[in-house]
Amino acid sequence: MEIINKEQVSRLIEARKEGEFTSAIKQLEKGSALCISPQEFKKHFNTSIPHYFLGKYNRGQKVVSCLRFGEFYYVIKL
Repeated sequence: MEIINKEQVSRLIEARKEGEFTSAIKQLEKGSALCISPQEFKKHFNTSIPHYFLGKYNRGQKVVSCLRFGEFYYVIKL
């Protein structure tokens, strides 16, 4: 068992709210992309890649777009 302080709990809650890919999206330069395999994504999430990324990151303004090419999805930062 481990005891964690209030700051660590706050950071964990904030990271959970932001989502698993938020830090990666923030690090991308405009025009660069994340390459995601649908099989890997399905292990963690129960939705399609475009619905997840477009719904989560395009609230208010367009931040990302999704492109399927071959077997992979590319999440492009705009």
